[in-house]
Amino acid sequence: PVLYLLEDGGDNDDNDDGDNRRKLGFLDSITDVGKQIGDGFNEGVSDVGDWLGWNGHSSDQNHTSIERAVDSAKDVDLVVICIGEEAYAEKPGDIRSPYLPLGQVELVRRMRKQYPDKAILLVYFGGRPRLLQDTPQLANAVVLGFLAGPHAGQALVDLVTGQYSPSARLPITYPLANDGGGAPYFHTISDQCTRGEGILPHYEYAPCDVQWPFGHGLSYTTFEYSDLTVRGNIVSGISGSVQVQNSGTMGAAEAVMIFTFDDFRKTTPEYKRLRAVEKVWLDPHQSLTVEFQISADDLKFVGPHDDRHYILDPTMSFWVGVGHDTDCRTVGPNHGLCQHLEAAQESIANYSPSCQLSCDLWVNDDSHSCASQLGLTSLEDCLGLCQASSDWPMDSASVGTEGWGWNYLNCIESIVR
Repeated sequence: PVLYLLEDGGDNDDNDDGDNRRKLGFLDSITDVGKQIGDGFNEGVSDVGDWLGWNGHSSDQNHTSIERAVDSAKDVDLVVICIGEEAYAEKPGDIRSPYLPLGQVELVRRMRKQYPDKAILLVYFGGRPRLLQDTPQLANAVVLGFLAGPHAGQALVDLVTGQYSPSARLPITYPLANDGGGAPYFHTISDQCTRGEGILPHYEYAPCDVQWPFGHGLSYTTFEYSDLTVRGNIVSGISGSVQVQNSGTMGAAEAVMIFTFDDFRKTTPEYKRLRAVEKVWLDPHQSLTVEFQISADDLKFVGPHDDRHYILDPTMSFWVGVGHDTDCRTVGPNHGLCQHLEAAQESIANYSPSCQLSCDLWVNDDSHSCASQLGLTSLEDCLGLCQASSDWPMDSASVGTEGWGWNYLNCIESIVR
């Protein structure tokens, strides 16, 4: 099972060694808590059945299941509240609203109102992100389990009792509101929300608020990044490395995430794109150099001509950033986790994406043997022939510098593929 630790409202001011296990506020005695959870499991299942009326009886039929649940927590140090969805598949899982059932929200609110000083762990299980409203703010910590499988209970016990440190990163942007704002994480740079704080006309554009961003996830230790080095450009591909150190006192895994931020593009660029992930294990105070490579093919994008062909633009420059929460568009050029890469060439006059893709078919994919029959023995020869055709007299003014053009590419693709 994969469990995501997403919120931690505990106070860690007195703990400077990077060990965050006590931040949850309920791990005063890890051994005792683990033993109590294991010994009381069967009894707890029976109690839950009584609260909900599943067993056909209850010690107090005059109170609701929420009231009984709240009352049962009066003598415990830690309250674990599991919310989410029932098991479902296909059509029975259809919903018309992303909000949680009101009873689940009310349970969390009542529990916090009744016990303002108790530690509350909120656990969400479900196949999709449901809107949690104010429940994360009412809990000391939040764990997102998604569909964690039949062993989720044991995994949760191991997490709560500090046997393992969480290391998962969110694979989605978890929404805050029912408007789709901020999702997906690779939304276009122009896709923003409005807020009423401008001078005139009394609003301004701003990033959309989300519950948790893509890649978010906490750990019981802390990691520090340094010495980012990046080489290359959009044509050659890029390679780089970064130093990662576990500065805490607990061994844990860390997902090192590499993003790119395009300065400009022929089509509207995404705000950022995840390009590489490397998950590493680090013992306490251990350091490791993490190396990464991103090929030119991975940096291609869908051009303005159609929605089928991925192209490169050698005049493009971009940023490379490390870390899910590093925003190279706002932190400035001196940020240690962002590095700027210049364009491969200043002008696009000597580059035609349609020629590049056409010659890839002719030369690099010569299973049809057409290129050898025509004497196109190298990619350079083919590119020269294609680009030279733009200087020939043509009736269509649209040929321009596109060489053989996109219609030609579509034609030969239909023949050789």
